[in-house]
Amino acid sequence: MNVYLVMKVMMKMTMENKLEEQRSFLFQKNQELTLTTVDMNHQGYGVAKVDGFVVFVKGLIVEETARVKIVKVFKNYAYAIVLELLNESKHRVKPVCSVYQTCGGCDLMHVSADFQKTIKYKIVTEQFARQGLETDVVSQTMAMETPLQYRNKVILPVSYVNGRVKIGFYRQNSHDIVEFDTCHVQSTLQNEIISKLKKILDNSPILELRNIVIRESYSNHDIMIGLVVSSVDNPQLSKLTYELVKSFSEIKSIILNLNDKKTNTIFGVKDKVLFGESFLIDECLGLKFKISLRSFYQINSEMMAVLYKQTLLAANIQKHEVVLDLYCGIGTIALLASQYAKKVYGVEQNPQAIVDAKRNAKLNDVYNTEFICGDAKDIIDHFVKHNIKLDTIIVDPPRAGLHEHVIDIIKTSGAHKLVYVSCNPLTLAANLKSLSDTFAIESVQPVDMFGQTKHVETVVLMSRV
Repeated sequence: MNVYLVMKVMMKMTMENKLEEQRSFLFQKNQELTLTTVDMNHQGYGVAKVDGFVVFVKGLIVEETARVKIVKVFKNYAYAIVLELLNESKHRVKPVCSVYQTCGGCDLMHVSADFQKTIKYKIVTEQFARQGLETDVVSQTMAMETPLQYRNKVILPVSYVNGRVKIGFYRQNSHDIVEFDTCHVQSTLQNEIISKLKKILDNSPILELRNIVIRESYSNHDIMIGLVVSSVDNPQLSKLTYELVKSFSEIKSIILNLNDKKTNTIFGVKDKVLFGESFLIDECLGLKFKISLRSFYQINSEMMAVLYKQTLLAANIQKHEVVLDLYCGIGTIALLASQYAKKVYGVEQNPQAIVDAKRNAKLNDVYNTEFICGDAKDIIDHFVKHNIKLDTIIVDPPRAGLHEHVIDIIKTSGAHKLVYVSCNPLTLAANLKSLSDTFAIESVQPVDMFGQTKHVETVVLMSRV
C-alpha cells in the first residue's frame, strides 16, 4: 500500500511537471498579451495568471488590465513590462519624478501613499502565511503622510561620457547612469548640492571620482560629502572642496575615501578628512548620534524615530533587566534601550561602528552599556558560557536574517523576550518559524521607512513559551 501511494505521488508530480513545461512553451520572450492582475507580490509587481501560469508585471497594480510584453520566461512563471495600460486602478497616481520609468530607484511611486501602506501590510502577512504563522497579530503599516524628501543619505555613481560628467543612479539591473534634475525622495538641499557638483565637475573633471555620498542630519541640516576615488593624487579635489564649502554653509564635513579595487563595493578602507569633522551629529528620541561616512544609520530620520519607539514599546524594558542588542551598529537601539535597562550589551561586526557606538555612549553620558566587536554567531556564545543572564534580546540583522547558530543560541539563552527588527519580510518569516518552538509571536508592527519603494521594516515581539 505504501509503495502504491509513493508511486501515485511520483506519477502526479511527473504529470504536474509536464503540465508546467507545456504551459511555459505557450509563452515566449517578446510575446504580447492582454492581462488583468489579480494580486501584487513582494517585489511590488502586479501578478496575473493564465491557465495557472504566473506572469509578474512591473508597474501594474492589482485589478489593472494592460497590454504587456514578456521579457523573461521561466518554467512556471514569466516577467513582463507594460506596453499600454487599458484599465487603471483607483489607487494609481501620476509619479512626480520625470525619470521614474527609467531610474528604478523607486518601485511604487505610481501607487497612492495609502495603498502603499496596504501593499506593505500584505507583503508581511503573506510571508507569515507562507511559513504557517498567525497573521492576526500583524498591525496596519505605520508610514509618513507624504513619503517624499525623507532620505538622509544618498550614494551617486559618477562617470564621464564624451568629456561630460554623468551623476545619477544606476538604471535597474544595469550600470547605466540615469541622470535627474530633482530626486523627490531627497531633500531640496541635497538636490542643490548635486546640481552644483555637476557644474563643478563639468568644468574641472576628476576622472578618478567613482561615487559621491551625501549625508544630511535632519535635526540641524548639516551636510557631509563623501568623495570615493580610485586615486587621491588629483589636485582638482582641493578645488572641488573649496567650491563646495564656499557655496554651501551647511557642509560641515568632506571626506575622501580611497577605493582602488575593481569591484562593485562602494567604499575602500581608507578615509581622509578634506574639510571639517569626520562625523555629523543627528538626534533621535532625545539622544545624539555621531555618524561617520561609512556608518549604518537608518535613511529616514522621521520614520527611524517611529521604528525605534515601536521597538522600545515592544521590549517594555524594566529597570532590573539586562538587554542584548545584536547587530547594534553605531549603538542607536542599545543607547535608547539603556535609558530603561540595568545593563545593555551591543554586538557588532564592523570595528568602526563599535568605535562610533562607544563615542555615542560618551556623547550622551551613558555608562550602563558595553559594546563588543565580533560576529553575532560567535560573540553570543560568550554570554551563555559566562552565565550572563539576559532578560531581553533585540536583533536588527542584515537582509539575510539570522544565522542558524544565532537562532539556536537565542533559544537556549534564557531570555524571556525577543524583539526582532527586520528589513526583509522573507527572511523574517523564515526565522520566526524557526524560533516558534521556543517563542510565541505577541505583536507585529510594519513600519514604512522607504516610501515609494517595495521595502518595509517590521518590529516583532516574541515571548518565551
